[in-house]
Amino acid sequence: LFQSYFTGGSLVSVTPTFTPQTINNIPRVAALLDASPATRGLWKPSRGFTYNFGQSRLQFFSGEPSARVVGATASLLLSVDEAQDISIAKFDKDFDPMTASTNATRVFWGTAWTSNTLLERERRAALRLHQQDGLQRVFSYSPEDIIQLLPAYQQYLRPEIAKLGRSHPLIRTQYFCETIEA
Repeated sequence: LFQSYFTGGSLVSVTPTFTPQTINNIPRVAALLDASPATRGLWKPSRGFTYNFGQSRLQFFSGEPSARVVGATASLLLSVDEAQDISIAKFDKDFDPMTASTNATRVFWGTAWTSNTLLERERRAALRLHQQDGLQRVFSYSPEDIIQLLPAYQQYLRPEIAKLGRSHPLIRTQYFCETIEA
């Protein structure tokens, strides 16, 4: 990060919608940058959807099918939040090429849903690569992991499981990160 402060580079953050997801994401990132002693006072907003950090920049984009994002580059990182809700066609055509010039790291965040989502496609590809080279690329957290960090989460989750049942699609996908077929 600090090397890029001087040498430059670009990061792209993608969310499924402009309103509300991209709009909500921008101030969240600002709060994190302000909270960190390493970045506090060193970043500056620009044009409403860009943050500059020295010679580097972070741009926020919507992954909506009609969003115009052509021309941006992600030379350092492409972060795809809620990747289960981003169209595979939109990602392949408009976002993935942003990483081509540097083979930048791509990070996919989200919760499992069905087997035909971008998140699941990328998860499976990462698992195949892991089998080939032993490098872990998939990180998944169970409700028990979350409860360790946020004990109140258990107070929320138990009644939801009791109400809907452990096998309910929302419980399986949103809380236990289990992919379902349909």
